[in-house]
Amino acid sequence: ENGLKSITDGEFRRSWWHLDFFWGLNGVETVKDEGGFEFDAVQSRIETARLSGPISGDNHPFVADFKFLLAHTPEGIEARQTVPAPARLFSELTRKENIEATRKYYETDDALIDAIADAYQTVIEDLYEAGLKTVQFDDTT
Repeated sequence: ENGLKSITDGEFRRSWWHLDFFWGLNGVETVKDEGGFEFDAVQSRIETARLSGPISGDNHPFVADFKFLLAHTPEGIEARQTVPAPARLFSELTRKENIEATRKYYETDDALIDAIADAYQTVIEDLYEAGLKTVQFDDTT
């Protein structure tokens, strides 16, 4: 009717554009941060993502969110999914507040990068099996 051929959930099911995805990975926990984030002179909630074990993408909640979106998408419209870029997760896990916890599980940056890549691959494969054809990586790093 209005010419749009694709749809997303607009991230309305999330409390953060990036952290919700990170928290959905196995081995990543929600913790209170010391200072939060500042954006445009506004201080955010004080939360971060920190490792509590090895990272994996099995049973990520975004797959269920995508299935919900797909079930409510009209025929002829493509349902799409946005996720934060893997570089954003790497950046989060190597912040000074998080690096000590990260090094308990991944001694090197290369090992961490490989684990992040494997977790993302699992989530994306699960999304594809659920019907996803287009994923958008949001990268602010």
